[in-house]
Amino acid sequence: MESIINLVVFAGFVQGIFLTALVIASGRKPRVKLPLAGLLAAFSLSLGHSQTIVSIIRLESFPAGGRVIEPSQLLFGPLLYIFCRNLAGSGKAFRPYDLLHAAPFAGAVLLYLSGIAPGEGSMCAGPAAGVSFGRVFVLVAVLQFLAYLSRCHTLVTRWRAHVRDEIAIDVSADFAWLYALMAGLGILYLASVPLLFWYFHGGPAVLNEVLSILASALVFAIGFRALGAGMDRLIALPAESPAERYRNSPLDEASSRALHERLCALMESERPFTDPEVSLSVLAARLETASYKLSQAINENSGKNFSELINAYRVEEVKRLLAGAGGEGFTLLDIAFEAGFNSKPTFNKVFKRMTGLTPSRYFELQKK
Repeated sequence: MESIINLVVFAGFVQGIFLTALVIASGRKPRVKLPLAGLLAAFSLSLGHSQTIVSIIRLESFPAGGRVIEPSQLLFGPLLYIFCRNLAGSGKAFRPYDLLHAAPFAGAVLLYLSGIAPGEGSMCAGPAAGVSFGRVFVLVAVLQFLAYLSRCHTLVTRWRAHVRDEIAIDVSADFAWLYALMAGLGILYLASVPLLFWYFHGGPAVLNEVLSILASALVFAIGFRALGAGMDRLIALPAESPAERYRNSPLDEASSRALHERLCALMESERPFTDPEVSLSVLAARLETASYKLSQAINENSGKNFSELINAYRVEEVKRLLAGAGGEGFTLLDIAFEAGFNSKPTFNKVFKRMTGLTPSRYFELQKK
C-alpha cells in the first residue's frame, strides 16, 4: 500500500513540474500564464516536500514536521490571486506592492533558517512544541488561503459579468474550469484542517498521505482541464477595463436615449447581431462612442445588458426566418447559425428563456 501511495504522490510531483515547464514554454500572454506556472511550481514543491518524496530523494535536512508544515503553501493564495487578477484585468501584470503578498512565505522561510521552526535540533524542539507550531501554521495557512480565495471569486465573478456585457456568447463552460480550480483548492484546504489536527493529536500517518493523494489528484485535474482549450478561450476573452462603470458617466438622459436610437437604427440597417463575434466594443467603435456609454444607453433604455439585447434580436430573427421560409429546406440549427448564434446549446437555452418554448416546439406550433 505504501508503495502505491509513493507512486501516486511522486507522479503528481512530476506532473506538476512538467505542467510548470509547459505553461512557461507556451509563451502566450505571459502576464496570465507566469503566475499560473508559479502556482503549479509551489504546489509541486509542497508535494516534493511531503514525507513520500523526501524519503525517495533522501533529503534528511528538513524538519520532522516538514511534510505538513511547508512554507510554499503560503504562496498558493497570492499566486492564485495574481493569476485571477491578470486574467480578468487589463492593468499592470506586476506591481511593486505585489511583493508584500510573499511576506508570510518569507517569514516562514526565515523561521526555518533561524531554527525556530520545530524539528530536530531547533530551539523549540519537542513533541509539544511541534504540535503547537503545527496547529498555528495550519490555521494561518488555511485562513490566508481562504481570504485570497474569496477575493479571487469576487474578481472572477465580476469579470464574468463584464464578459457577458461585452460579448453575446455563452461563456459558462469557459469559466467552469476556473471555478472548479478554485473549488478544488478550497476543498483541499478545508479538508486539511480536521485531518491535520487529528494527525497532530496522534492520528494515523495515513491522514497526511490522504492529503498528498488529494493534492496529486488536483495537479492532474489542473493538467487535464486548465491547460486545455478552456484556458486559451478564457485568455481570449475581453479583460475588464480599469475605467469606472457608467454610473459615473457624464452621459445625460437625452444623450443616452439618442445613442440608443442610433444603435437600434444600426441593428435594423446593418444587422450586426448576425455576426457571432459581435461585441460591445465593436459596436461602440462603429457608433463612434465609448463602450461604457453604449452599455449605459442599452441598460437605461432597454432594461437589458448587451448580451441580452443581441440575443433578443437573434431570437426575433429566428422567428422571422421560420415564418418567412416555413423552415423548408433548413434545419433549426441552420437558421440559428444564420441568426448569429454560435452553438446549439446556447441557441436552445436563450430561445427557451425568451419565448418559454423550446425551438422545436415553437417550430411545430408554427407549422400548424
